[in-house]
Amino acid sequence: MNHSKVTWVLVGDSSGARIFKFDGHEEPWTMLEKVSGDNKGDQGTRDFGAKASEHKGALHGHGENKGSDKATAERRFAHSVAHVLERGLSEGAFGKLVLVAEPKLLGELRENLSRGLKETVVAELNKDYVHLGTEEIRKHVLAAMPNKPA
Repeated sequence: MNHSKVTWVLVGDSSGARIFKFDGHEEPWTMLEKVSGDNKGDQGTRDFGAKASEHKGALHGHGENKGSDKATAERRFAHSVAHVLERGLSEGAFGKLVLVAEPKLLGELRENLSRGLKETVVAELNKDYVHLGTEEIRKHVLAAMPNKPA
């Protein structure tokens, strides 16, 4: 399979994200991975759990408030998601990337994407579609994608 034709779609908010893949506009979507935003140890955040708890304690010791803890957790989550995407790119699993996320997460993701990942982004939707079903998400994403031959 020519992986440059494969598109990954990240749909997320601060509570979690799902990564889908498809090969062509008419092809069915496959969910590849769920990434948890609450450090419960799902696939995408497992590697970051120990660092997260140490870091949170350090912030708490400096008088940071709960809002700052939440912002730190959101940044950490965006970093975790970017790590999952980077792994997929390095394995040659996709050639195009669509980001669908609520505004704050989308901004955090942009800051965490490598140059290589940024070059694969073909569309961004500044929307919180994480609670929609796959078919609804698919309709919104396909409508927003540029009509370039696959």
